[in-house]
Amino acid sequence: MKARTSATASIFFASVLLCPTIAAAQFDPFMPVPIPPVGPAQPAPETVAPQRGQTVTERPRPLFDPLGVRLEEFFLYPRLELDESFNDNIFATPSTTKSDFITDLKPRLDLVSNFGQHALTVSAGADLGWYASHSTENYQDAFTSANGRYDIDQGQHIFANAAVDRLHVARTSPDFPGAAAAPPIYTTYLAGLGYGQDQLPVTYRGDISVARSEYQAVPEVGGGQVNQSDRNNTTYTLGLQAGYSLDPNWGMFARGSGNFRDFDHGASAANPRRNSAGYHADVGAHVDFGVLFGEAYIGYLEQDYQNGIYHPIQGIDAGAKVVWNVTGLDTLKLNALRSVQDTSQEVIGAGLTSPGYLHSMVGLSLDHELSRNVLLNANADYVNDDFKGISRTDNGIDAGAGVKFLLRRDLYLGGSYTYSHRDSSGAQATHPFSQNIFMLRIATQL
Repeated sequence: MKARTSATASIFFASVLLCPTIAAAQFDPFMPVPIPPVGPAQPAPETVAPQRGQTVTERPRPLFDPLGVRLEEFFLYPRLELDESFNDNIFATPSTTKSDFITDLKPRLDLVSNFGQHALTVSAGADLGWYASHSTENYQDAFTSANGRYDIDQGQHIFANAAVDRLHVARTSPDFPGAAAAPPIYTTYLAGLGYGQDQLPVTYRGDISVARSEYQAVPEVGGGQVNQSDRNNTTYTLGLQAGYSLDPNWGMFARGSGNFRDFDHGASAANPRRNSAGYHADVGAHVDFGVLFGEAYIGYLEQDYQNGIYHPIQGIDAGAKVVWNVTGLDTLKLNALRSVQDTSQEVIGAGLTSPGYLHSMVGLSLDHELSRNVLLNANADYVNDDFKGISRTDNGIDAGAGVKFLLRRDLYLGGSYTYSHRDSSGAQATHPFSQNIFMLRIATQL
């Protein structure tokens, strides 16, 4: 049996290098993908303590978690979610707003390995949206994904992933072209490979990845098309991290990453290719005290552009991802990051030159378990987008609350309310807007 497991793991690990995959936030399921059982079935306990980094709403619930379909050494978890939403400002305009009802269908399949060692997860799904009165806003997002881990020994591992993701640019995004009559569609491809050693006291990891983004032309307001091809690019990234700890409950680390972004072409002679090279260099610490789990870091980032018409984007790099189980029924989560985002001539506007913007985000969320099958959530995020080369700074907030009702193992309901607001300042500022979104959900799973 052990030889069979190793052979199966090796075959599927090799397939990870070829199969498309992505970890896109847009496709995160309403409920987490469960961990397959590793032994004979036991009487289901009513509650299970959260595992490392889990919130009280993410922890296993044996009475309500899906059982999955056993396929040899894998478990298949099918899921289907149906949302009905009301958005009071679908075009994200400051006045003369338009509202609509949106029907959103989200099928998803997760194939999770149950090997004695090694690991493989393959996923596929879609996010299909239909507007009741504004069909130009309909979208058909889809993805397929895989990621794997090959265990060389107890402390050394090889990681691999690959990805394909078809998405649309939301009207609330700072990357939405102002002249577009419909949301632009783009496809991303990703492949990565890494090696890590996690035995104390010295740990280290290295990763390489390549990502490709391709944008389709989009209809223009008043006729014609808005060309998006100057946004097509390939990004190569190398990352290294080393850590030191005498105790598994805490540790320090230093890490750095470098990237090269290669664009197919520029928008015009006045706005040439945005080819650039950049890096992040950080130091940080991580903790694992059971009820408190996560990491925080600080450092410096810079993105330099080959063409002198574009000025570098640089600044403090800082971030954190922390899960704090304040009580057995409450979890507080912190998530913060900074990154450099490229933009395009169609987004910036005629006669203006900007390579991109420095994106900063910090978010807090609170999960509460009202009962074993009633889960509550509240969240608030702040976003700052500082454009370089032009006078424009965007500030946004998103806040909301939601509830999940776990009716049976194969059926759950949900609802949420989200408020979004964006302000923009500077000579090249875009218009502000606010949105109120109400959503109801019914879902089934096996």
